[in-house]
Amino acid sequence: MKLKRLLSVLLTVLLLLSNVPALAAKVTNGSATDSYCPSDRSGNHTHFWLDWEITKQATCKAAGTKTRTCYYCRYTQTKTIKKLDHQYGSWTVTKKATCTTAGSRYRKCKVCGTKQTQTIKKLEHSWGDWLIIAPATDFSAGTRSHSCTKCGASETKNFDPEGTLRRGDKGDSVKKFQEALNSA
Repeated sequence: MKLKRLLSVLLTVLLLLSNVPALAAKVTNGSATDSYCPSDRSGNHTHFWLDWEITKQATCKAAGTKTRTCYYCRYTQTKTIKKLDHQYGSWTVTKKATCTTAGSRYRKCKVCGTKQTQTIKKLEHSWGDWLIIAPATDFSAGTRSHSCTKCGASETKNFDPEGTLRRGDKGDSVKKFQEALNSA
């Protein structure tokens, strides 16, 4: 009785396997023939695709690939998986920026070690108050100076006495000069 049951199960399995076209697929020059794949209503060949399988993982250095296979004829399709973005760590300053020079910094990818560098633009001066070196008179310009509190750089400029017009002055400067003349 057990033997009879075993033989019937074996025979059933063999019959099922002989009817699965995927086991006897025909492939010619890398492309599947229509003989084992079903057709749609208009007679066009259609594949029954299995799920995509990743055949090469994408990394931040190289793209990957994925493949899917037709259940019936075993024809395969391959697609590219785009390269991943780098996973950078935090920035490390290699040279601090000052008022006179630019700085630099870098960071590395945690996966592949690729190094990215960046320039840090130089800082603005932090000017102190203007100091009068020579006061302006009615007939001559004065001189003033101020220094950067960070780097010590100094800047000196001449300044005109109040109410003095220069060639090319327009608008408010002319009005203020006229007002000063009228009030005198």
